[in-house]
Amino acid sequence: MQETSFNKAFIPLKNKLKAEGADYAVNEFVCPKMKRERDCVTRKSRRVCHCENPCTSSGCGRMIYLCPEKNLRAYPGTARGTEEWDSTYKIRVNVEKSIHHFKDSFCIAGRKTQNEKTLHADLLPAGIT
Repeated sequence: MQETSFNKAFIPLKNKLKAEGADYAVNEFVCPKMKRERDCVTRKSRRVCHCENPCTSSGCGRMIYLCPEKNLRAYPGTARGTEEWDSTYKIRVNVEKSIHHFKDSFCIAGRKTQNEKTLHADLLPAGIT
């Protein structure tokens, strides 16, 4: 852990979690000292963190959920360094440059307002000229 400069290690539990009969594509990472404890009376299990200095007030410790399908920039679906990645990346760079040039020419790139009416009013004169 010293050579990678991580403060804590997070261990993936499952690639796909099952919750109430449905599959969710979620990567779940928890504190390495977290254990599941079963209550014999209620027959339910719960997560309990056994850290000496807990990093959160939660009883089950810190949890991090990653949803790869929601963040395509961080998790593009192809392995970096492959031929498929190189060809896809070249196309993606050109598309993002084109979008930037389009936004820049219509003065949408550095907008400070998100108001739809103001945006529409700015785009109409830009389209006329």
